[in-house]
Amino acid sequence: MDEENEYEVGFRKPPEQYQFKPGRSGNPNGRPKKTKDMEKLLEAELNKTLKMTENGQIKTVTVREAFVKSVINAGLRGDRDARRMVFAHIAKQPDMDGLEIDAAAKAMLQDFLKQQTQAERETDGSKN
Repeated sequence: MDEENEYEVGFRKPPEQYQFKPGRSGNPNGRPKKTKDMEKLLEAELNKTLKMTENGQIKTVTVREAFVKSVINAGLRGDRDARRMVFAHIAKQPDMDGLEIDAAAKAMLQDFLKQQTQAERETDGSKN
């Protein structure tokens, strides 16, 4: 028999022509890099700083702070979704900077949120 035929090919015994060459990796490209998950990417972006002008002064704030300021400003300009978001947050807070929200004010906020939700459902229903 030839020397080639002496090697038994089978389970975990590939033909010699397909075996890894000495000094050569079986995975030359290496393990793929792990992708970052969405929460880590979002958190990294929210923690970056930027400069903004407020009341004529340049301030350095995080993107998170700038985003909150823009939502509040949009609510002040009349954006219904922004107002709902801010009011929903206020309604959840029992105490903000020593300013207690009494039961009547909390009830008003919750009624406002219910009315906004109903109004939105009605407008969404009429669009379909």
